Amino acid sequence: MQSAAAATADHQSSHPSSGVQKTWNQIKWTASHVKPRVVARINHNQNEAKDKTEKRLLDELYKMFTETESFYYSLSGDLTNSVQRQQRLSDSDKKLPLWKRVDDRFFWNKVMLKPIIECESTGAVDPWILPIIQGYVKIETCFLDLCDASNITTDCKSLEDVRIP
Repeated sequence: MQSAAAATADHQSSHPSSGVQKTWNQIKWTASHVKPRVVARINHNQNEAKDKTEKRLLDELYKMFTETESFYYSLSGDLTNSVQRQQRLSDSDKKLPLWKRVDDRFFWNKVMLKPIIECESTGAVDPWILPIIQGYVKIETCFLDLCDASNITTDCKSLEDVRIP
């Protein structure tokens, strides 16, 4: 039995143009069958790397939120604005969803929520947007001697203006 290479060599010597054509066809066939496998392997490696990165990020976020105790949220109240500032909001602003009322300087996860925020058109995504703030809260008992009013300025117009030296 004659090998494929010998048969091809015999055939090429008798028909040089058909030998080149066969070689060209063989190259095209090989390329068409190898390329999808190579592309699939590259995509698989990229997906694995992407999955590892996503898992690492999720693990870090989980650890950050569960171990640091410095992230806060409220389902109904605005933690980013003082009570006085919230009272000054117009009635139409008070009707806005919570995430639209908060102070962007303290909206820690706004960048992460950007794809959801950009989908917002009908208000259907509003319940899914929960502002998180990062900070520190320390509550201590504070005793004031209110009998000595000389420490409090007398030109106060509201509690917001009270300054204690």
